Amino acid sequence: MSYETIIYDKEDSIGIITLNRPERLNATNEQLIKELNMVLDEIEDDDDTRVVILTGGEKVFCVGADLKEQRAPGRSQRSNRLYNRIERFGKPIIAAINGYALGGGCEMALCCDLRVASEDASMGVPEIKVGSLPLAGGTFRLLPLIGLGRAKELLYTGNPVSGVEALNIGLVNKVTPPGKALDGAKKLAEILLDRPPLAIKAIKNCVHAAIPLHTETIVDFVINSSDLLRGTEDYQEGRTAFREKRKPVWKGR
Repeated sequence: MSYETIIYDKEDSIGIITLNRPERLNATNEQLIKELNMVLDEIEDDDDTRVVILTGGEKVFCVGADLKEQRAPGRSQRSNRLYNRIERFGKPIIAAINGYALGGGCEMALCCDLRVASEDASMGVPEIKVGSLPLAGGTFRLLPLIGLGRAKELLYTGNPVSGVEALNIGLVNKVTPPGKALDGAKKLAEILLDRPPLAIKAIKNCVHAAIPLHTETIVDFVINSSDLLRGTEDYQEGRTAFREKRKPVWKGR
């Protein structure tokens, strides 16, 4: 099957999905969401593919939603359904992160089972800087990974962390030299290939059953909170300041 916004390769029993919108730093749009679902369908039906790697190439992972694309109704719900699917997918998914993994890109990585990042990667959820909040799980997926204090720090400041810092706080599992995250992910995938697939699937199901925050109710709460912010002056100011490349002036209304 051919795709426009992703590349799919297979090496032995490892499926490798590469986000392929380099001109937009792999920002997600409707076509990318559609094609990620399509390739997951393809992998799901292929019993020979036992481990999946999700990457963005050697320079960037993903910078989140494409702000230049007209936002279609229901976009947040479609994104969250995709991210929930990645999180609950029946085969382990490893994120290989080079360069930026920001906003929705960071949240996409959080949905993966394991994360390998280059030392100079930049991971974060900067939505607060434009008067918004992470819509695709950052507010609740960070918590079990890095703890309440660290999660609030990333969410409240919007400041990114490097791959090395991400390893130190538990945000990623391994770090590699710059541009080598895919190589590191492949090494990790080889270890998983040596483990029984049914046991991995059972363990994954048990782990997620123990995390009650991952529910549709929480997702709906996040989207509703975001919708409330969209109606504020601060939200409009954040968007305007971002476009004008200036510091926003917050008024608290």
